[in-house]
Amino acid sequence: VAQDHGYHATVADCLAWEEKHKTQIPEGAVVFFRSDWSKNWSTMTSETMPATYPGVTLAALKFLHLERGICFHGHEPLDTDMTPNLEGEA
Repeated sequence: VAQDHGYHATVADCLAWEEKHKTQIPEGAVVFFRSDWSKNWSTMTSETMPATYPGVTLAALKFLHLERGICFHGHEPLDTDMTPNLEGEA
């Protein structure tokens, strides 16, 4: 996200987290994606809102909910789906 403010987490990111922590995301877990987007909140106004926001791909959401059985997901920006075409709302 530091290099790409519009980065969306992927299945590969979820698997990398599991590998790093040597554990599978447990069924019933609540998963939050930290992007540090909120660190800039105090400097944003309606005129200076960024054009792109970090988020989570639909494939990653399906993986987490259908394959890992998580209960809930979230991330820092204003909406749970910041993809340009709102694909996570499907």
